[in-house]
Amino acid sequence: MRNYKIMTHYLVLAVFFINLIACTGQEHNTRNGEPALPVIKVNTEDSIKNYKEIISGTPELIPLETSENSIIGTIDKLIHYNNKYFILDTRKTKAVFCFDSEGKLLFKINRVGNGVGEFIMPFDFDIAPEEKLLKVIDINQGKMINFSLDGTFVNEEKLPSSTQLMSFCIIDKHHYAFHKDGRDYGQGLTNFIKVYNKTQNTFINEGVYDIGNTDTYKIFNEFAKYNDHISFVHAWTDTIYHISKSEIQPAYTIDFGKGKITQKIKTMDLPKMGNFFLKNRYVFHTGQITENKDFISFQWVKSDEGFEKTGEGSFTTYFIKKGAQVLNISQNKNWIAGTSIKGPLNIANEYFIGYLEAGEISNTNKGKSIFTDLNLNENSNPVLIRYKIKLNNVQ
Repeated sequence: MRNYKIMTHYLVLAVFFINLIACTGQEHNTRNGEPALPVIKVNTEDSIKNYKEIISGTPELIPLETSENSIIGTIDKLIHYNNKYFILDTRKTKAVFCFDSEGKLLFKINRVGNGVGEFIMPFDFDIAPEEKLLKVIDINQGKMINFSLDGTFVNEEKLPSSTQLMSFCIIDKHHYAFHKDGRDYGQGLTNFIKVYNKTQNTFINEGVYDIGNTDTYKIFNEFAKYNDHISFVHAWTDTIYHISKSEIQPAYTIDFGKGKITQKIKTMDLPKMGNFFLKNRYVFHTGQITENKDFISFQWVKSDEGFEKTGEGSFTTYFIKKGAQVLNISQNKNWIAGTSIKGPLNIANEYFIGYLEAGEISNTNKGKSIFTDLNLNENSNPVLIRYKIKLNNVQ
């Protein structure tokens, strides 16, 4: 779990290349006479060096149970609901896990197959509060499989067959937001989001217009639910959208300044685009959006001179809505005892939730005294980390 998980983002980039061959606050922009969008202006040269500068109190560590039945390959997606942690591992175990608040395994959904109630691969999942269901989509079989919140199979429903889908988010018990796979459109433009009315069995709205090739960079956690809307941010598309059953509207623009991915770069043929990333400076966001009443967070990567020469660093931006303050912090080796955080992947009330790799923890001499009580080794499951960001940060 261990090394390949640590390198997950870099492997994504490597597969991309192979297959193809904080800050200064908030501004507003005006677009062709339309109402101005708030701009989240990210200074990519200015980031906080240590997590202690921005968090409130002491982070809470939650080691996930490690047993034969609970081993996780990769945490692709995490949802906190009813004081439980629901975790998706799409490829290695092909399972959805449920852990309690202390990290004890409650159940695992691992019904792999092509029969009723089974999936070939769990591409994505979401929680339906109104129906009290956990919904898993299997794109290969074109179906959504519904389970109770204790992991018991309930029934199935067909996915809309008119388009290839990548992920989804439940709007309400009658409406879903689907991320349509844009790769078939290549260098052309397409709408990535389609809103589906289950009762009418039809798509009723679409939006998020961008270059199809940007779906080559697959990410999870593109959707964040807050109050009466869903926020969506697509990798390489520097706009945060609000989605409801009736509309899809841009809400914020993210400005990375120098080195950001332009439309010209997005419309390169794929081998040329891959070579560009190897040889040139770049900055682009990688989705992973969370939102609550005080914050929006998202993640991004930067390479100063191209991936081939300088590699890249991973960062999280925390945008404080009140006062439009922007905080950037590196994810790499500057968290507890010099570990690297993955996330945040979700937010529960005031607490952001990410995770630390057990293998990295067990090999961190500096942190051994901090992590001793967790009884970890390099084969242990990840350790969830819950933390609060101070609202009175000054960068």
